[in-house]
Order: sequence, then C-alpha cells, then structure tokens
Amino acid sequence: MKKIVLIICLVLFLITLTSCINGEKQNIIFDSNGGEPIETMMYRSGSKLENIPVAKKEGFVFSGWYSDEELKIKVTEDTKMPANDLILYAGWDLSLVFFGNFMDTDIRILIKLFPQEKDSTRDEFVDEIINIYSTFHDLSTNRENLPENSNFIENVYSINAQPNEFLEIDQELYELLKTAEEYKELTNGHFDVSIGKIIDVWKSEIEYKLSGLEEKTITEDEFQNIIDQINDIEVVENPFTLEVIDDKYFITINHQDVKIDLGAIAKGYATQKVSDYILNSGFSQFSISAGQSSIVLGENPNREENYYLLSLENPVSDSFSNRNYGYIYVKNTSVTTSGNYLQYVVYGDKRYHHIISPKTKMPMHYYHTVTIIGEDAGLLDAISTAMLSMSPTELDLWLDEYQHVLDIEVIRFNYDESITTNLTITEFMDKLP
Repeated sequence: MKKIVLIICLVLFLITLTSCINGEKQNIIFDSNGGEPIETMMYRSGSKLENIPVAKKEGFVFSGWYSDEELKIKVTEDTKMPANDLILYAGWDLSLVFFGNFMDTDIRILIKLFPQEKDSTRDEFVDEIINIYSTFHDLSTNRENLPENSNFIENVYSINAQPNEFLEIDQELYELLKTAEEYKELTNGHFDVSIGKIIDVWKSEIEYKLSGLEEKTITEDEFQNIIDQINDIEVVENPFTLEVIDDKYFITINHQDVKIDLGAIAKGYATQKVSDYILNSGFSQFSISAGQSSIVLGENPNREENYYLLSLENPVSDSFSNRNYGYIYVKNTSVTTSGNYLQYVVYGDKRYHHIISPKTKMPMHYYHTVTIIGEDAGLLDAISTAMLSMSPTELDLWLDEYQHVLDIEVIRFNYDESITTNLTITEFMDKLP
C-alpha cells in the first residue's frame, strides 16, 4: 500500500514539475487600436511570443505590439508569456500608403509621419501624385491614343502615326523628349528612344514565348526571321526634330522607320518628379517602388542612421536559398536596375532580351544586370539601359569620364556571373552582416 501511495505522489510531483517547466496556457488579447480585430490566442507561460500576427489598419503602418497602453514597452522576439492573461496593444506609424498602376508598372509609395489631422490635405497630396504619373502615362504611351476628354494635344502613339508631320505637343512631352535626346548624346548613342520598331520585333517574339504557348527557346528559323525583319529597319541618325516657336512646342518625325518608345525613361522620369514633389512638401521619410527596376528612397525611421537595406536579386538562380547575390545600405537616393532576367528568349546558350542596342539592333550579352545608384531616377533609368549594351571596356572608359560628374555608383552582374563594382560611398555585401 505504501508503495502505491509513493508512486502516486511521484506521479503527482512529475505532473507538477512538468506544469512548472512548460507553463499553463494563458490568453493573449489583442487590442488593435482601431485596426482590424484579431482573435485571442493562447500561449504557455514562460514561452517566447513567436509568430504573433501582424495588425492591419488602412492608411497606417504597423509598428509593433506593446504590453502597455502608453506604447512604451515593445514586444520583441525575446519577450516571454507571463503566468497570467496578457493584453497587447497595436502601435501605428502615421503614414500615407499609395498603390497605383501606370506605364504598365505597379507603383507603391510609403510616406512616414504624414499629418492625419487634415484628411483634405492627404487627398490633395494623393491627387497630385496621381496627376504626375497619369500625365506621363498618357503622354508617353505608344499603345493607344489620348482619352477623348484629355487636355493634352498629342501623345507618343499619335505622333508615331504621323511621320513627317509638323505637330504641336505639350511642354511636358517636349521636355521629356528633349531630355531623352540629351541622354542619347551623353551615352554616345547607346540610349535611343527612336528604335521602337526594332524593339517591337524582339518584344513580339519574347511576349509570344512568355504567353505560355511555346517554350522560351527559339528555333534557328525563328531567330533568322527576327534578323531578317530588323535588317529591314534603319536606325536613323536624326530621327525627329524638336522646336519651340512663340512659346509653343513642336515635333516632326523625320523618317518612316522611326518609332518613338519612351519605355526606358518615362517611368523613372515620372518617379523623379513624384520624389521631388514629396521632398518639396517637407517629407524626408519615404520610399517609392516603381516595379522591380526603379526605387527612390528617403530616410528609413526604423533603422539605425535611417538606412534602407536593399537586396540585389540573382538573375540566374532559380533557388530560393540563392535568391540574392548581394546587399546594399542606402538612403536619400535612387536605385535602378536593368537586366535580362524577366523578359527574354533563349537561342543557343544566350538570353535574347528586350533591351536592344541601337548600334547592333540586337540584345547584347555583356551583363545579366546593371544596377545604378544616384540622385535622378530618370537619368538612372536611361543610362542603365544604355550600359547594358556597352562592352566592359567601353563602360569602364565611360565611367572614367562621367561617374564623378554624374555622382553615380554601379554594380554589374556580368554574363560570366562575376561581380564588378564601381562604388565610391556605398558598400556592397555578398552576405548579410
């Protein structure tokens, strides 16, 4: 009998000990502070508060959970569940979040610490951002005419349809085209917005393959068909004429083989206009993502010294574990990447992509990606396109002349998968610190 009692006592002791070690389950009650409701969860006392849900609230950015109403004690990965129920309070950063699609690109803008007391100010601010992107979307498209109710005179589509015609255009489009011509001269002709017909030939084959109807690999006959088509298209030395007469703006396309395509500059150009508007409005903590290729960053309030950590995508890896080839810390700057890894077909052992050299009428195979860091997103958009068509020797000579003048930095993921950097301030890291 004594043995039985002893065994029962031992079992009870072990149960009690296990309960003390593991802890009893307690409730976590989430106070989302005006955000979407979150159901109560249960955690064992003494366990770390891992995998806690992220709160959501329209127009705000979630800054974390706090264990006090004054939002002074922040929950971290080392916070442990107490031996009683716990109430967590959501913290919110006042911010403006904007999503839109312009120039076939998803645009995301986040502005921290936007004043909340004046909803009309926020609405007017967003309206101006939409106006900037809409303006250059409507003017730069070469796919359709202007909307019937548009206040603009002509767009790229209607201009391309009227070669050899003397056409009045809006100042905004004139200045964009003039800037594009300046970048053509700057890059020794490697950036040229007049070769749209050649680009169309390559894009037509690429888009057909990417539609899922065929494999990405093209046959010898398909490749030769492309070559035959582009050989019939001339790259014109003086493709169009821009004029200002009596404070009005005009363009004339000078040759039937000219087709203006602003796809390699319009997005960055408009994004820089938006960035200037945000800065001139007094905001320094913001980020703009114009697709994967063009990013403009202010200051990041959530990191030491206000830097953003950007990952550089590996253009030749299908492995999630090898998804990025490098990392950089940046702030108050623009970062633009041009590459061959999203839109391309394969012929032989090479990728034939959508960024075409005006010199050869072909996609070149010097680099998989070129990433540029600098102040002007429009400039970076154009010259990253140009650089992809420059040989390493030519690019090195060009950088010797212009890198410090333009205050830019360059990271090249070469075709042989080596990395070349031309950096002055930014540090390139192949692994996270």
